[in-house]
Amino acid sequence: MADDTDTVSGILLAKEPSGERHLKLALLSPEKGLVACLLRVATKATTPAPDLFDYAEVSLNPPKGGGPRFAGEYRIIRREPEIGADYGRLAIACRLALILTRNPPPDGSSAEVHDLCVEAVQAFAGRPRPDATLFKSLWKLVRGEGYPVQEHWLRGLDRGDREAVASILNCPLDAQVETADNVSRLTRRLERWLENECHFVLP
Repeated sequence: MADDTDTVSGILLAKEPSGERHLKLALLSPEKGLVACLLRVATKATTPAPDLFDYAEVSLNPPKGGGPRFAGEYRIIRREPEIGADYGRLAIACRLALILTRNPPPDGSSAEVHDLCVEAVQAFAGRPRPDATLFKSLWKLVRGEGYPVQEHWLRGLDRGDREAVASILNCPLDAQVETADNVSRLTRRLERWLENECHFVLP
């Protein structure tokens, strides 16, 4: 009998309890996109529990029926504890994770979205201005998927907001001049456009 076990590596974007003995995990893989699986919670904590934004490798057991697959093993390749050390940073990073899990990459773009997410996670962990990282990431995501964010959304802004968007996108994270309030306001406007015009599901 063939061994149908798969090994998948990716970024852990979501985890939640599933029943009394399992966690439901969602990993973003460069080859397979968003992968959902169930991991049994160890009764004895011999290894660290999964944490959001882990870069991890899971071994997936053969599927049974149409439900999620079960993970036989969860191995941490890289962990970013700095994200969880600051609540504001964590909240912004989690928003991007939620957007990605609710709007999985289409076939053919998994690798690009995975690479974008790796870049964003590293910025959330080690760079200033997580608010600007979120805005830049959303912009790159929708540009990469072919949505007319520049032609439609950006042109609908007034001149001051267009200049602010250019500043956010063009300035490095450690040289941002736009206020956090302004970045947040423009991010909300971009998200509303994604929801109304591009049919994104937002948290």
